[in-house]
Amino acid sequence: MDYGCGHGRMARHMHNFFQPSRLVVADVLADGVAFCAREFDATPFVISNDNPISNLNETVDVIIAVSVFSHLPMASFETNLRGLSKVLSKDGLLMFTTNGEKWREKHNVTLNDGFYFKATRRRPNGGFSPTDLPVEEYGSASVSTDFVESLFKRVDLQLVDHIPHGHVGMQDIYVARH
Repeated sequence: MDYGCGHGRMARHMHNFFQPSRLVVADVLADGVAFCAREFDATPFVISNDNPISNLNETVDVIIAVSVFSHLPMASFETNLRGLSKVLSKDGLLMFTTNGEKWREKHNVTLNDGFYFKATRRRPNGGFSPTDLPVEEYGSASVSTDFVESLFKRVDLQLVDHIPHGHVGMQDIYVARH
């Protein structure tokens, strides 16, 4: 599954590299999901408050979520991680990225209880957030490793690997399983 697929940033590589028997693409952007379904012969899943990922009626073996959790407020962070845990197969792997220590240093932010979030329509790189999301549901987030490990316990996941600033030199990579 490419979670937060957009217009296929990861799906195009997953489709070619993994040659999956089935690729699920999920996002809040319906046009991105439709594009990925069409271009990569993927199973589409449009996420909304009424249709969270936990509604997916099947499990998947690999979930990749790049630059999704780096934009979520705390409640959405946990809700999304809990939903992904539910659809992850017993022996599956979840890989996601989020802003870490290097990002916090660059942006001079402080964590409260291991978490930072600022709602904004402007991304740090100058782009804009999805406009069909409420402004309080999208912004810049950063977490501590302790926060993630604590959250894993609550959503029935365990840490397999943590690679500090392993994605684009700013985002930490987390790999988890049941």
